[in-house]
Amino acid sequence: MKALAALLLCVPCAVFAGERNTDSHANLTIYGTIQPNCEVYLNGNHPLARPMEELRYNMASPQIVAEVVIACNHGGETVNVTYESMNGGMLSPNGMLLDYEKSLSGGRETNLASSGPWTISQRVGPRSQFLRIRPLSRGAIEGSYSDVILVSVSLN
Repeated sequence: MKALAALLLCVPCAVFAGERNTDSHANLTIYGTIQPNCEVYLNGNHPLARPMEELRYNMASPQIVAEVVIACNHGGETVNVTYESMNGGMLSPNGMLLDYEKSLSGGRETNLASSGPWTISQRVGPRSQFLRIRPLSRGAIEGSYSDVILVSVSLN
């Protein structure tokens, strides 16, 4: 008899809870903000890029050193891209500095490494552009030279 009484007490509770939930509903609104974001893809192994193991200096045409692709989610067609030589040119271990001219394929604008950051308006998307350099060798002494080029992107 005790078991039956316990069952009778639980049945009304379940029915009451069921009646309460069948007519209720709720709306959930979600929202958020996606911040603009850009990524820079540099590919020094592209088939058109030539290794810098042997510098060609004072040549009429510059060497392609990397493919550059800018990918952004902001929906615009162009962004400001800054190319900055960390050494102000190609530096040798003994402190000799070799200036070079940098440019992008498809453009006529150039910039010397020694003249500081170079900011240009560059197309966004899957279309590749190629970073080119042309070493200027006036007074260069034999040896190994290197530089790091920082590439950064900002929205127009």
